[in-house]
Amino acid sequence: KDENRLAATLDHNLRLWVAIRTVVSTAGNPLPISIKDSLIRLSSFVAQKTFEMQTGSNVKTIEALVNTNLQISEGLLDKQSA
Repeated sequence: KDENRLAATLDHNLRLWVAIRTVVSTAGNPLPISIKDSLIRLSSFVAQKTFEMQTGSNVKTIEALVNTNLQISEGLLDKQSA
């Protein structure tokens, strides 16, 4: 069912962002504070949008989550190729 796949995908995405938040919040993480803060804010944004989905699927909310992931992925790929 599409609804089950969407729920599983949202759960996986949220777990990923919780993991990102956990890693960047670790005391010994060498990332600059500005990057840590940005990733923590993005993690909170993803959590908020994911919980909004509990009241029903919303195309704008899904697009916001997808765009967030795409922008982060593109940024990581750009850094890797540089």
